[in-house]
Amino acid sequence: MLNLKKSEYPIASSLFAVINGKPKGTWEEFAKSSIKTHPKMMAKQKEYKSRVFTAMLYNMAEPGDSVNPFTGNPSAAEIVKRLRKTGQPGWDFAELARWQGIIDDIRAGMLFVPTLLCGDDKKTTRNAEFLTWFLPAAVRGAYPHSAAINVISESSKSWSVAEQKLAVAACKAAFDMEPKLKPIPILVHNSSANIASNADGWMMEFSFDPWSAGQHSASDVVAELKKALRDYPGQIWVQELAVLCEQPWAREMVRAIRKLAETERRIVGLPGPA
Repeated sequence: MLNLKKSEYPIASSLFAVINGKPKGTWEEFAKSSIKTHPKMMAKQKEYKSRVFTAMLYNMAEPGDSVNPFTGNPSAAEIVKRLRKTGQPGWDFAELARWQGIIDDIRAGMLFVPTLLCGDDKKTTRNAEFLTWFLPAAVRGAYPHSAAINVISESSKSWSVAEQKLAVAACKAAFDMEPKLKPIPILVHNSSANIASNADGWMMEFSFDPWSAGQHSASDVVAELKKALRDYPGQIWVQELAVLCEQPWAREMVRAIRKLAETERRIVGLPGPA
């Protein structure tokens, strides 16, 4: 999935970290609200021995935590208006320069797998005209820094499998537009095995809310993952498990997944510190 040697899998990652006693996700690492906590997030990822990191590139689902590289924090509909009028989306180059610093910090010790969109942000993900422009543009922009690209988080909240397939195809078409770009894996994040057949892998979230992971056992997690392996034929990055990732029970779950990965080689990623 990430063009690594077989011996390097499963690769460690942590979507969540405990910073100043409070859990925080990596999804919003590019949001302005994460500026103060960014150094501690990097320190936590090092502590967790993470080797891959994901963060969203555009998300307007939470106004106070928006991730937006365009001037004025515009919605998808507003960006479409700009494109129709001027042919330009209105990039915020100062913001992009700030993002570059974050990317450099990530890549100093980890692989970067950007997530283009948030499934909770339906005003964006249901805007077909925006997607037609944004998906290939985002792939081309993120490509130089990325080991793979995740199209969307929480995919089933926004798209059917058929719509996923169209989005994955649009991302891959960016490689055809730029022959000098060697294709990298295009992934989809979801809580079920309803993954488009043209995706190169599944970033797996468990069926339960990650806030309630402590109500489940390591054996529950292994059983669900075994079912996922039966239901999905491709590679699985087990990516979203427990918000309270430092709790002993959460670490036990990760160790159980790592143990299963010794025999199930399609498990290519772990969802937190062990």
